[in-house]
Amino acid sequence: MKLASILLVKALVLTFVDAKDDHWRLNLPEEHLPLYFKNRPELAARCERWRNCPYKQHAPGGGCWGYEADCDVESKLAACDELQESPRRQHFQRRLFYDAVDWGYVRRELGSLRTYCRPRAQGDSVLKCTENLHYCEADDIYIDLEMLGKDPPPDAGSYYFRHKETDFRSGRLGGRCELDRAGLLQQHKHNRSSLMSWYATMKYYEELDYRPIVDKRCDVVIETPTILVMLDASVNLYHHFCDFLNIYLSQHIYGNRFEQDVNIVVWDTTNLNYRDPFAVVWKAFTTRELQHLKDYKGKKVCFKKALFPLLARTAGGLYYSSYVPKGCSGTHLFTAFNKHILHRLKIAQQGPLVAQVRVTLISRETATRRTLNEAALIDAMKTVPGVHLSVYDLDIRKIPFVDQMNITHNSDILIGMHGAGLTHLLFQPDWAVIFELYDCWDKCYSDLARLRGAHHITWRKQHLMWSEVETKGTHTKDYHYGFNVEEFMKLLMQGVTYVENNEAFQAARQRREQLTKTILAQSVCDIKGCGNRTN
Repeated sequence: MKLASILLVKALVLTFVDAKDDHWRLNLPEEHLPLYFKNRPELAARCERWRNCPYKQHAPGGGCWGYEADCDVESKLAACDELQESPRRQHFQRRLFYDAVDWGYVRRELGSLRTYCRPRAQGDSVLKCTENLHYCEADDIYIDLEMLGKDPPPDAGSYYFRHKETDFRSGRLGGRCELDRAGLLQQHKHNRSSLMSWYATMKYYEELDYRPIVDKRCDVVIETPTILVMLDASVNLYHHFCDFLNIYLSQHIYGNRFEQDVNIVVWDTTNLNYRDPFAVVWKAFTTRELQHLKDYKGKKVCFKKALFPLLARTAGGLYYSSYVPKGCSGTHLFTAFNKHILHRLKIAQQGPLVAQVRVTLISRETATRRTLNEAALIDAMKTVPGVHLSVYDLDIRKIPFVDQMNITHNSDILIGMHGAGLTHLLFQPDWAVIFELYDCWDKCYSDLARLRGAHHITWRKQHLMWSEVETKGTHTKDYHYGFNVEEFMKLLMQGVTYVENNEAFQAARQRREQLTKTILAQSVCDIKGCGNRTN
């Protein structure tokens, strides 16, 4: 059909790649392109000069992400509709929300970025870090990895041993530059855990009396820009996406460097194997195979450009350790992350449906937190004409993760018990409802919903639910739960009403209706030959 062809051509133009120039491999959502070019003026100027630049309409730049020095912060403050406060108090709360969990967090980290090892001459090394070494970036950094590869002792948990501090003394880590050692060692405030800052590693950085690369002191020289990532729990969706979010934020701090021709090296100083059920998401950050520090075991390695990103458990960071101010919802930061990941992994929105709200129930077949009367709840939902119901067991062994993301991105309402699967709310559309059947009095997913801007519903009437436990003395998170069907349907319909009244949903449905009419009319013309008849 002609309309579909036009849309396809437009999509191909936006993903155009000039094989001779890596800088045009942008692979960014269209709405992010003006923001990217505004923050990369050197590329914007090149695009203006080059006649065939595919991004000329975006190169002039415009708008702002929300952390730039010249950005109007007032235009980036989230809605705080839940607050019944004076306008002055509401504005204070909105600003607090921006500073704590929106682009204000990135702005604060950027504002604290300083040089700790300054080059004396052209070609020398550089080390820059933010306050408390939450984030670092280095040029020509030398790392001697002969200390790698130790296995955890029998009494040590492998998770914690992975992040055990490695001794890089005696010139094993550093560069040729003028080091402010006193200033570096003062950044120890958040050193209670290796996953809180890079202090445990960077405190060993030394001022070398030679240029590691020029003087050929390296066994391996990595020319390609490299991101060295220290991961939380890669087997858990909630924790692992905290890793991905912080890498994305670090790319903003690094100067809007979203190029995918980069190395990603997992910073794990053990011989342990790495298991990642969500490994496909790395494709949003790199076109190369994931590497591991143990791949360079016993070698002296030099990185031309190295990024040590924000970590998942940074004190006051996003989102594991976040304090989410009350009353506000919907950060521009999480919306940008949503668009970026979905675009890079080619997850498309297929809705909304014209006459129904899409409801997806996550069915748990796990040892804990199963829904005892799930069949009764499903039967009740099937009686509602305005509900299009789908039921899935989002087990990575049954449904590949990208397919899971397609399911949840195309779910207006997502229902499930408290658990890591609810992290899928990050991929839901902007009008989303997340119905956490029972939150076990843990607000992590209600907080995550507010960061994403999803409407969160959960069970509060304890007398209308019941539980069973297979082993006495276990935590309430290990119980199975049943729910009163009538009360469940009331909560569901609250969600349906929210979706149908949501302006973003209404606008998307209207566009969908218009597109359907246009395609239908074109199909009829293709069959009847509209405008092509001859006498």
